[in-house]
This record gives sequence, structure tokens and C-alpha cells, in this order.
Amino acid sequence: MYSIATQDFLGTPMSSRWGSTPDNLVFKRVETPRQTKINVQQYVSARYTDLKNSIEEVMRECAEDDWDEEGSLAVNKDSVEFALQYFSTFIEGSLPHISCDPFGCVMAEWYGNAALAAIAFQTDKVYHVLGYNKKIRHFSKKTDDSRMAHKFIAELGF
Repeated sequence: MYSIATQDFLGTPMSSRWGSTPDNLVFKRVETPRQTKINVQQYVSARYTDLKNSIEEVMRECAEDDWDEEGSLAVNKDSVEFALQYFSTFIEGSLPHISCDPFGCVMAEWYGNAALAAIAFQTDKVYHVLGYNKKIRHFSKKTDDSRMAHKFIAELGF
């Protein structure tokens, strides 16, 4: 691979001697490390496994009623399956923090610079998307369409 030299052998920027486009360009050989192919399937599989492990950890921690000592319900297995189904389709972007709400629903939460997005995977196969950012002060939508839930998360910047 070759690249255009931007400095002469003394370190003087070439653009200062010839203007922004020098007449006699100097080429030098640049060694680059061998590019490794990223196996997209392995990458996606690893991300899904990380999320699945997080969801399973929440299942263990919230398996019984009153897991938070404030009267919460145990995590609902239908909610867990619903969350796993969603993440088998939509896995790009930053990985969310996985938790359980007091009603037994799996929650996925993304935190950013002055922004928050969350999905509650409700047991009736409804996504409840919540959040805010600098443009949207408060966002709360319910849908049974996974693409719309994903679109809502994207609108919040995640």
C-alpha cells in the first residue's frame, strides 16, 4: 500500500512549501498490519450470547416474588422469551443494561449523554418504550410491532 507523504525528510510540511497541492508528490511505502476479516455471524452471536446471559442472570435474581423486598412480582417467563425474541432480531448498537421491573417484566435500558431509553417486555406481547433526550423531554409509547419499538429506540438516539 502506498500513501502520499505529507512531510519532507526534514519534517517540514510539504503543503507549506508547495501550497495545498504539490506538483511533485512523493510516495512512500507504508506497511499496514494484515487486515483480519470480522466474521459478522460470530460477532452477532457473541453479542446475543452476552444479552442472553444477562437475561438469565436477571431470571435467577428475580425468580421469586418480593425479590426487591418491596412486594415485586417474580420475573415472568413469557416476558423473558419475548425479550430473547426481540434481541435475536435487533442486536446492533450499544448493549443495554438488563433488569426486571416490579411487575415481573424484563427491562432493557440504554443510558447516554443526557438521554435514556428503556423497553419493558410486557407479558401480553406489547413493547412499552420509555425515554427522553435533549430533543424529546418525555417519550412513552406502546406497540406490538418489534420494528416500531426498534424505531422508537433509534429516535431516542440508541
